[in-house]
Amino acid sequence: MDMAVFLPLDFPYHQIVTLSLPSATVKILSNMNSPCDLTREQRLIQTVKELTRSEYIGDDCAVLGAGQLLSSDMLVEDKHFRLAYADLESIGWKCIAVNLSDIAAMGGFPTALLVSIAWPEHRSDAQFRQLYSGIHECARKFSTRIVGGDITSSEKIVCAVTIIGQAAKPAALLRSTAALGHIVAVTGDFGASACGLESLLKGRRELTYPVSRHLRPQPRIGAGLTLSQILARRNGTQKVAMMDTSDGLADAALQVAKASGVGIEIDAELVPIHAQTLASAKELGLDPLSLALYGGEDFELFACMSEDLWSEVKNSDQDNQFKMIGRVVAGAGAELISNGRRCALDNSRTYQHFA
Repeated sequence: MDMAVFLPLDFPYHQIVTLSLPSATVKILSNMNSPCDLTREQRLIQTVKELTRSEYIGDDCAVLGAGQLLSSDMLVEDKHFRLAYADLESIGWKCIAVNLSDIAAMGGFPTALLVSIAWPEHRSDAQFRQLYSGIHECARKFSTRIVGGDITSSEKIVCAVTIIGQAAKPAALLRSTAALGHIVAVTGDFGASACGLESLLKGRRELTYPVSRHLRPQPRIGAGLTLSQILARRNGTQKVAMMDTSDGLADAALQVAKASGVGIEIDAELVPIHAQTLASAKELGLDPLSLALYGGEDFELFACMSEDLWSEVKNSDQDNQFKMIGRVVAGAGAELISNGRRCALDNSRTYQHFA
């Protein structure tokens, strides 16, 4: 029997604190592989780029003519979710939310969805309805139409979604436009999703903030559009580099640094971690900062912008969605700074799809 988890959506998102990096963690992080090492997923993507020579591959979405955005993601049973701890409605919600996050990362808005589902024959029609109810709920909340898709049979549940969106003027926000002196800012908080997953895997079904963040992520469409609107008022004279943090904060920093040909410094004391994440991590015996850097699936936004633009963002952002965590510097890769000590962020510790 499936384990149903019903998630309230009114968790106190304001309970955010910051955390210093323990000296023991600095020692561990200092013994890392080169940040230039590629994960297997990145190597496979590189193969696709080499074979296709496509100019559209490299950001959260492909940007076509007139600013049209296209992206796709798959969620696979027992790889991205397990029915032992996730209810079908939440799985459906997450299938849509992860795609919406790609649109948010480009500073755009979603317009349409194609939803394809591989459905096991031993699963009932009533269960299918539960899954699709979650899909419909998330699409409706973010005013996005479901316009088609496909259904086939499979041994396990697979949800493959293609999303269509539109970049807000003046243009889509890319990963490759970070520049020296830029402020590094992020939305929300980090480590909650990974902490929630660990709680669920250990049989803890309490409706905590971390559990809700893992099962029902909230794509930051509004925050991405806020940045685009500010840029539009400036007539596109400045650039913002941005991506989402689906594979972790460290992954986002490393990928933006590589795409832009710069270095990125992150201040450990400024990394936002929710109070309930800290408490849950302590109960589980986990390092909350490691979860924040390498856990993944927080689906927040990671942005680099000029100090002048950052000042306007702070004044315009009444909900305090963006928080400064570092700077863009000369060099390559990304480093974490704690109490004056530096350590390179490790690409091999980011989320590994083929682990």
